[in-house]
Amino acid sequence: MYIKLYIFFFRVKSSKRQLSPEGGHPEVKRQRRDEEASGGRTKDEDEDEERAAEEKLEQLRKLAEKSMTEKGNGPRPPSSSSSSKECLQSSWQQVGGLMLYTAAGVKGSEKIAGFDIDGCIITTKSGKVFPTSPDDWKILYFEIQPRLASLLKRGYKVVFFTNQRGIARGKLKPEVFKSKVEDILAALQLPVQVFVSTSSGIYRKPVMGMWNYLCEEANDGVTVDKMQTFYVGDAAGRPENWAPGKKKKDFSCSDRLFALNIGVQFHTPEEYFLGWKSAPYSLPDFDPRKLDSTAALYDPPSASLTSCGTEVIVAVGFPASGKSTFFHAHVIPKGYVYVNRDTLGSWQSCVSACERALKEGRSVAVDNTNPEPESRKRYVDVAKAAGVKCRCFHFSASLEEAKHYNRVRIYCHYISLRLCVIHVELRKDH
Repeated sequence: MYIKLYIFFFRVKSSKRQLSPEGGHPEVKRQRRDEEASGGRTKDEDEDEERAAEEKLEQLRKLAEKSMTEKGNGPRPPSSSSSSKECLQSSWQQVGGLMLYTAAGVKGSEKIAGFDIDGCIITTKSGKVFPTSPDDWKILYFEIQPRLASLLKRGYKVVFFTNQRGIARGKLKPEVFKSKVEDILAALQLPVQVFVSTSSGIYRKPVMGMWNYLCEEANDGVTVDKMQTFYVGDAAGRPENWAPGKKKKDFSCSDRLFALNIGVQFHTPEEYFLGWKSAPYSLPDFDPRKLDSTAALYDPPSASLTSCGTEVIVAVGFPASGKSTFFHAHVIPKGYVYVNRDTLGSWQSCVSACERALKEGRSVAVDNTNPEPESRKRYVDVAKAAGVKCRCFHFSASLEEAKHYNRVRIYCHYISLRLCVIHVELRKDH
């Protein structure tokens, strides 16, 4: 922990002093007059000594300021336009799947102006969707540089957020992209902070990892004011022919969702830099904001989750639909044996574990997706053979809802499921 130490030097100035009760001269002057009469120092000598003392104090003050500045804690003049100290030297950082570049001149601010890079700040010179070489880029619009410069003058911190998963896949060398970022900022001639997500995971938009790192670790301790913050990006969910000459639909709505997750205002590049009117757009079919947190956990609400007698419960539902969470919260604590293919390795092992538990007189909860009748029948047959009942718990999350929850698992550092697995489950007969 660093503690700022401020040293104040006070220059003692002459002031009016009380007159002595007798004589009418200031008390100090009367003493000095008595000293002169008795052969002490003269008035000129005293004044010379006072000037020498003041000069010494001034030298000490300058020396202290210089020493504190060299240590990085020097006294800073108050400034209404700066929220934190300015970065003196450009640098790159690597934090897991995140690369962070902070250019010289960047300083923290409560006001953040966030931008995507590709399709927002730059586009390809070749006209192709993807760059053909590291230097296949140009600034997208003439209006971009002066608009960003204006934001900086108004106290904003300009920050770029970009997904570059090609780095983790080995298709793009990190050194090449770092050089490209520096070239872009050199063309803009502006101090900008750049966040680069290099893989899937918590730092990839629309997940909030890059934003959280900015707020918690990379804004000089300045708290961000979301009411004065916005984000601009081209992945906005716009359909085909969303504007004259704009025939292609947006490849995704990840930038709009990024702003939505953060809780800040969103603009497209055309809206922000060119003043175009808002274009139509669409979001994923599943909107977690529409979930009713007061709804019953299961249907019918009067049903009993567990049984006094021995039984087999078979789960049915998409990956990431909440099966494991539900079982561990409401069923397993009641003494049920937990059977799961992810831990046991095969359906044969799951069936064997189920048979052993029933022979011991214990109930079983089978936590697998069980999408087709054949997989469910295995456990129904085991229950019949043991003479116990078998119930099915159907987890009703839709495909889009399950895909959303899978992203939540990524954010919470759980292992993510490949989307192809979820699509395979969808094709099977429920």
